[in-house]
Amino acid sequence: MKERFESYKENKINLYELHEMVYEENNVALALRKLNQSKGKMAVGQDGTNFETLEKYSINELSEIVRDRLINQKMDYVKRIYILKDNGKKRPLGICSIWDKLVEKCIQLVLVVCKA
Repeated sequence: MKERFESYKENKINLYELHEMVYEENNVALALRKLNQSKGKMAVGQDGTNFETLEKYSINELSEIVRDRLINQKMDYVKRIYILKDNGKKRPLGICSIWDKLVEKCIQLVLVVCKA
């Protein structure tokens, strides 16, 4: 992945080709590990999914799902809940579906590589 980004920096490849890095199997596997470590992995999204939903799929299948959602710009609605603050007021909190969390994490990992 880093080699591909170096090629981009040297103007050898087009920026639009970087999206392939998002759904590479190694990137998806790393994103899955990172999501597994997050505190909110069991939060249930609007569609009723959480991290346990992802455990049924292979890395290859998840890579294809990320690719499809990224290319076709598929997103789910965000579940809105309100949490009580210390002063008695409530603040909004949005909970994404696990599919959106996975795509977001894959994109984030590519951006971290690009920043380095």
